[in-house]
Amino acid sequence: MIDGGRIQERLNVLGLSQAELARRLGLRQSTINGMVRGEQRTSGHLHRIARELRTTAAYLSRETDDPASDVPDEPTMTADEVLWLELLR
Repeated sequence: MIDGGRIQERLNVLGLSQAELARRLGLRQSTINGMVRGEQRTSGHLHRIARELRTTAAYLSRETDDPASDVPDEPTMTADEVLWLELLR
């Protein structure tokens, strides 16, 4: 189950808006808002969201309390580059 408060916390730490996160992921802002407000408790995009928020899916789903635990290294591609790659597939 996604913890919307943790998504909002990471947005605040990184200085991102819900709209910017949605843009980076190619999602609607209302989708991100639904997760933050607790209206959407699961998402197939959780790992992508965690990567953009520089944390893990385990942290966003309350499996761990450490937002930096097992955080992958910085991506070598931007979110836009990843999106283009996915579109080309």
